[in-house]
Amino acid sequence: MGKMSFPDKPSHGELFQTRTLHVWQDAANFLKVGLLIFMKFFLVLEGKIMQFKESLY
Repeated sequence: MGKMSFPDKPSHGELFQTRTLHVWQDAANFLKVGLLIFMKFFLVLEGKIMQFKESLY
């Protein structure tokens, strides 16, 4: 019972691991970008609120 082996092709387990890793990397990048956008939006919003408060007094 000689198992056929393809040295150039990764096994199913390896393929799954690399795919999972890529998914996690994509998720991490997406979160980073989302956080940056949220921070920028928050800073702009904070500036607007401060201007609004100053205009009230």
